[in-house]
Amino acid sequence: MFGRKREEESIRREVERLQRELDRVLRVNELFKKALEAVEEGVRIELEGQVLFSKEGEGQDIKVAEGVYIRKKVEEGKEQPEKVLEVLREVQEYKKNVEDIERSFSSTLHELEDIYRTLINGLELTNQMFDMLKKEAEDISNMKKLTDALREKSRYIEEITKIIEGISEQTNLLALNAAIEAARA
Repeated sequence: MFGRKREEESIRREVERLQRELDRVLRVNELFKKALEAVEEGVRIELEGQVLFSKEGEGQDIKVAEGVYIRKKVEEGKEQPEKVLEVLREVQEYKKNVEDIERSFSSTLHELEDIYRTLINGLELTNQMFDMLKKEAEDISNMKKLTDALREKSRYIEEITKIIEGISEQTNLLALNAAIEAARA
């Protein structure tokens, strides 16, 4: 029972940790969206073919990382490589954070699955133990009934024995009387 409470407390703490981590991811996501909105050029971020963020702009798409494109007007001599590199660094940092969180969630999910299996096994063992205790209680009850019946039969046999002793004494007295009468005669 104590182990079960400890497992439940462990699961509760893990769920709270996951909630804090999810809140952190959502805050980071919001900050990145704000940062990307501030970029003057268009930006598109894709993950596995799905567009996660898009801000339209004029110009041609320039791939700055896997799944990250910046739409930029290319004017003669007026490119802004610093801004492109800054956005690239931010996107790469965001991607790294998302990957770290994904690994953390995956690890936590496996831990929760293990805890769940442990709890299920514990509950099954507890149920088996209660079934065994119930059977033991039934066996003890049956033994008590049997012992009570034996005690009652023993009293009955004791009464019969007393009656036989009484008859035996009377028989001995009669035999003694008969012997005395025979000796007189």
